[in-house]
Amino acid sequence: LQLRIKQNPIQGETLYFAINTEQKLNANLHILSSSGQVLKSRNMSLPSGETTQQWSVAQLPAGTYILNLYGQSAFFVKP
Repeated sequence: LQLRIKQNPIQGETLYFAINTEQKLNANLHILSSSGQVLKSRNMSLPSGETTQQWSVAQLPAGTYILNLYGQSAFFVKP
């Protein structure tokens, strides 16, 4: 399982990220504050292989955040 932010810092109000899995799975994805508080959650059905996903972060203020999926984390900055 691999998780990668496509643009960092993000451009605009949408977070683009790639997820690569060896097999199809259902996943719980979380955006966390830098202190670890869950700010957004999303359930996803992921196919095997790499997929690019997007998630609106319009309601989040500028700052540094953590995208977390099954213990895999990626940091992103919203200017």
